[in-house]
Amino acid sequence: MLGKRLGAVIAAALTGILLTACDDKMSSGATSDVIPDVIGMTLLDAKDELDVTGLDVETIDITGQDRMVLIEGNWFVAGQDLPAGQPAGDRTTITLSIGKEGEARAPEHPSPPAQDPPAVVPEVVGMMLPDAKAAIEALGLDVELHDDTGGNRSVFWEHNWTVSSQSVAGGDMVAAGQVLTLGVLKDGEHPPTTTVQAPAPSTTVDDEIAQMDPATQTAINDAT
Repeated sequence: MLGKRLGAVIAAALTGILLTACDDKMSSGATSDVIPDVIGMTLLDAKDELDVTGLDVETIDITGQDRMVLIEGNWFVAGQDLPAGQPAGDRTTITLSIGKEGEARAPEHPSPPAQDPPAVVPEVVGMMLPDAKAAIEALGLDVELHDDTGGNRSVFWEHNWTVSSQSVAGGDMVAAGQVLTLGVLKDGEHPPTTTVQAPAPSTTVDDEIAQMDPATQTAINDAT
């Protein structure tokens, strides 16, 4: 009889131990459907906090550089795509925006680069080519050269050349980066001149009659 009671007590004790172990195991594996607030945490701590939700964690570099995360404790959470305190529902992934300490989020719509103001073209006709180029290029403009003799010669020693014409008149406004063409000549040269032939003077009937012999002139006068 005593043996049966002792066996029952031992069995009850073992059952209690097993039930306690099962409760601890179930507690340790409990999950929560509520999204925690992990902004400001390190990525390492945020992942631990989100582990109970069963969500997979993805990350986005807030600088837009898509850097590789090597040490999660060096990265901080700047944002999360699922709001804290709300149920995850059927979502399986949460995306965290992360960056290093002190970094700011890259702007979603970066401002376009500032445009250089328009430039006033200087008057460079008559200047030595090096001085003319320096004055134009200082305004952010580009220079091309043209042999004003029409010989299509190359310029090797700029100090031997003088500006004889420019494609944009001095004082005009142009956009930064525009190309100006400078006509150049060597010292002492002049651009070729185009000779315009004067039209032949017009003649009248009287002029033509005056050039005829007297007999013909008399005959014409009698006929008219």
